[in-house]
Amino acid sequence: MPRSGPRPAETTDTLVVGAGAAGLSAARELRRAGRAVTVLEARTRTGGRLWTQEWQGLRIDLGASWIHGVRGNPVTDLAAEAGAATVVYDVGTLDYATGEGTVLYTADGRRAAGAEARRMRDDVRRTGRALYALAGKAPADRSLADGLAEVLPTLGLAGPRAAAVREAFGRMAEDDWGAGAGELALAALALGEDHEGAEVVFPRGYGQLTDHLAEGLDVRLGHVVTHVDHGGADGVVVRTRDHGAFTARRVLLTLPLGVLKAGDVTFAPALPEAKQQAVRRLGMGTYDKVYLRFPHVFWDDADLIRQQGGGAQGAFANWFNLHRVLGAPVLVALAGGPVARRLEAREDAAVVREALTALRGLYGEAVPEPVAHRVTRWAADPYARGAYSFPAAGFRPGDHEALAAPVGDRLYFAGEATSAEHSSTVHGALLSGLRAARQLLGAP
Repeated sequence: MPRSGPRPAETTDTLVVGAGAAGLSAARELRRAGRAVTVLEARTRTGGRLWTQEWQGLRIDLGASWIHGVRGNPVTDLAAEAGAATVVYDVGTLDYATGEGTVLYTADGRRAAGAEARRMRDDVRRTGRALYALAGKAPADRSLADGLAEVLPTLGLAGPRAAAVREAFGRMAEDDWGAGAGELALAALALGEDHEGAEVVFPRGYGQLTDHLAEGLDVRLGHVVTHVDHGGADGVVVRTRDHGAFTARRVLLTLPLGVLKAGDVTFAPALPEAKQQAVRRLGMGTYDKVYLRFPHVFWDDADLIRQQGGGAQGAFANWFNLHRVLGAPVLVALAGGPVARRLEAREDAAVVREALTALRGLYGEAVPEPVAHRVTRWAADPYARGAYSFPAAGFRPGDHEALAAPVGDRLYFAGEATSAEHSSTVHGALLSGLRAARQLLGAP
């Protein structure tokens, strides 16, 4: 089981750096193959960007929340193996229909009529088809914002209708990638593979899965890796801030892209130039949550409450109703990209005030003061420096593969950012760990 505390310097067959989904899935695979494996984790908990916390007698997810498509998804199998119950919570980023599960409000706080919502939905879908047609042949430096500027006039969309579409795709970029429309590569729309089936969440928290993966593994908590020397004759030396050095024949690194971009871990010799360029060109997105618990429910009986133009400077456009999931009067707002970066610079009290102003624009004085709140700041987290990666405008095809490529037969790499097909997802992290473990096991 995970444990903390100083240990003398030691030698092992394989070191895994990072006890998130990628690192733990890899470590378990290696251990099952008979390898001696030690996992070094900077935090005082396992899970990485999966973080379930006890709050107000509930278990809430401060990081990842969803299994995105349950059919054929390895996370679905892992959840069943761990005995983790799920609840269907299926809300589409671009679905502006006011049907089951979703309520839409206009910028002035009026509940959108059916015809109005359907027109917005149809505008978004037509624009989406045009954007996806462009994405497959888009130059690397073109952004989603550039694509919108090209296709909206060709579709005859202008004025408020065009603004609503730009906002919808801006929210998509923020939610799916943690980036602004001007930061996300247009080509990103043509990347990746989606799993089909319902989207589900965990009433008792996503962390059940990484807790399960960690069972029986040698996980050293509070071990902040600072330097990796992979040029010596006697193996790879991994130095930590407070717990000395570890030596291993091979090392698997699952450091988040944000940590690699910040240079918080140094390498000798330096990593190959192709890998360094991939680190520079790929983006690290920001995606945060604002949980509010109220004394009672005052909002619509819907899973998702949307507002076009919701909140100041784009914040609090989407409210997720967790009453059905948690059995308590809880709303959570999710903010990504530039909106999240702006909120991270503010104190909790100011963020909560802004959230309440947005809610009162919809529900008036029926909105009471919350009894508790919880605000995340993933960009400020030194062991993540963001929520998940995204293909930034200017990235190159092959960057994910370059990031994933081993260095000789000593250094291996995993994590969601190393997955071209499933970046930014838990299943991408999980699959990348299994891929890296199998690469390592196949080494001479």
